[in-house]
Amino acid sequence: MTYIKSPLIRAGSRAAFVYHAKMDATFAPPSNRDARPIMPMRRTLFVLLICASAGWGADLRTLKQETITGELVGISDKEIVIDRGAEKVTTPIDQALLLTFGPQAGALPNVPWVDVELTDGTQLHCAKFAVVKNEVTVTLLAGQTVKFPLSGLSQMLANAHLEKNRKEWAEVLEKTSRSRDVLAKVKDDVPNAVEGVIGAANDSGETIRFTLPSGKEGDFALANIYGMVFSRKPDPNAAPVQARLFDAHHDFVMVSGAEITPTGFTVTTPAGARIEYTPALVVKMDYSHGKRDYLSDMTPIKVDERCNGAGEAIHFRRDLNLDDKPLHVNNTAYEKGLALHAHTELVYDLKGEYREFRAVVGIDDDVTGVGRPVLVVIEADGQKLAEVTLERGVKEKSGPIPLVRNVKDVKKLRIVVTHDPAEFLDLGLHVDLADAYVSK
Repeated sequence: MTYIKSPLIRAGSRAAFVYHAKMDATFAPPSNRDARPIMPMRRTLFVLLICASAGWGADLRTLKQETITGELVGISDKEIVIDRGAEKVTTPIDQALLLTFGPQAGALPNVPWVDVELTDGTQLHCAKFAVVKNEVTVTLLAGQTVKFPLSGLSQMLANAHLEKNRKEWAEVLEKTSRSRDVLAKVKDDVPNAVEGVIGAANDSGETIRFTLPSGKEGDFALANIYGMVFSRKPDPNAAPVQARLFDAHHDFVMVSGAEITPTGFTVTTPAGARIEYTPALVVKMDYSHGKRDYLSDMTPIKVDERCNGAGEAIHFRRDLNLDDKPLHVNNTAYEKGLALHAHTELVYDLKGEYREFRAVVGIDDDVTGVGRPVLVVIEADGQKLAEVTLERGVKEKSGPIPLVRNVKDVKKLRIVVTHDPAEFLDLGLHVDLADAYVSK
């Protein structure tokens, strides 16, 4: 079996293939986050029993905005138990949102890696990548060896540590139909993608079979592949996602099950990958789906964006400001949130399933100078919940302003960012709704 920093294949799949003799390849996740299939989340958690002696210090955040700190001594499908020393605190699973462990995700090591995405949405940074017949074997940057069936692979990009490759790969994906598999190689220093059907690797893992739409077949050296995309959907019979794990090397893992090991625990993904973790490698495990949903992860049923004067409307951003940088309000960074320009209207279908809406409204720190007022209006089924006027350059009017509103039984949540209609220009009139979410 030959390990490489690039290829993959699957029997009977249709693909586009990018091929690079020197493997200056990169794998870029889909540019359209809404297009990526998301596996269903189940509200019951996998049974996971952890001994306090294992040293799993953790913070548990609950729906009641409480944080419980101590040793994680037990998790089941009904409750999470934290030992605080003087007492053990038991929290029902339906009230748990997030378990945060000690490690933090730092900068990725300065080494080549391959980006791999599974059909269940799992995204991995890999030091090694290989395929033998219909089985994929990767080595993560932390050293774990992971195996899964080729049918569980969505796409891969070699040499993904190079920004140039990631950018070029995104451009390649935009030009392909995605109705077939895509294989790519580099010709004259430019990725060249071909659509067709990717077959299985040979017994030694040296080559893979690729079939063009014309029926012409050929074997390609895995070591020379730049990137691959498989035109496939998640297995409808796969186990449901029960949690989302984030590790110290920026891997994102959809978890359908877990089991304790002497050194930590092993998680299984719906696509069939098994990954071993020690406490030092886990940043957090997120149980919030279906309990707390961030607006930036939801798709609005209505989007109305207009621009006064010349120019095009500025589209709202998810989890970034309008300069595509991290959200910052009053020197505080926010991982989640929306950035909206005046005039923008977003409507979300809550279906009467949520209890509370929260957000921190303010002018992003990247917006400098003195500006004109911008108005933020929040409505629930036509009834005004909040109205906030912000003005950049004026400290007491630029935020942050925390909002907490009751949305019990609300079906439609409407957010409008606008300004004085008498103003012809709307330059610089935009706001952040940081940490904006609805909870049950």
